[in-house]
Amino acid sequence: MKQDILLFFYDEDTNKFFILAGKKARIEVTVYPDSTAEVEIGDEI
Repeated sequence: MKQDILLFFYDEDTNKFFILAGKKARIEVTVYPDSTAEVEIGDEI
């Protein structure tokens, strides 16, 4: 499933990546320094 990336952010203080994507749904991905990831998929935006 391809989704447009709306925001890509790297926080140098915490070494986390944050990605916000999706046209029809809100998809949030946080990637932590230890390579684990947290994904949240919300309702339509």
